[in-house]
Amino acid sequence: MNTKTYQSLEFKEILEETARYALTNEGKETILAIVPSRNKRVISHLHLEIEEAKAIITGSGNVPIHSLSDVTYMIEQAKKGMFIRADQFARLVAFLDHCTKLKRFMNGKEMIAPTISLYAWSIADLTLLEKEIHRLQRTG
Repeated sequence: MNTKTYQSLEFKEILEETARYALTNEGKETILAIVPSRNKRVISHLHLEIEEAKAIITGSGNVPIHSLSDVTYMIEQAKKGMFIRADQFARLVAFLDHCTKLKRFMNGKEMIAPTISLYAWSIADLTLLEKEIHRLQRTG
């Protein structure tokens, strides 16, 4: 598409409005970097994901999505060789708990949202890590 078409469709404004709903900076950046596709397969797949998401929201209301900002910050610290501070472990445990809740929420939604269900089930089960962090917090 040419620049005039983008302007006529107010494509940039649509992306900016959509990005306001993102929970993380990475999500906002991903949305703002979207470019239209001419690949029919890609378009069909994205349309399918949107239809599945609409079906989930229509049937279940709010999806338990937790912000990744705290975890993203911890990962950035780790990349720099820094340790996770003691006060950050509570946020890490909360994130792990939210991952478990999301998987539980998606349980049984395979029929209405098979593709999105696969994304949820690809989240690793870190229950043992969560329990170990709790144990260490109690015992010091």
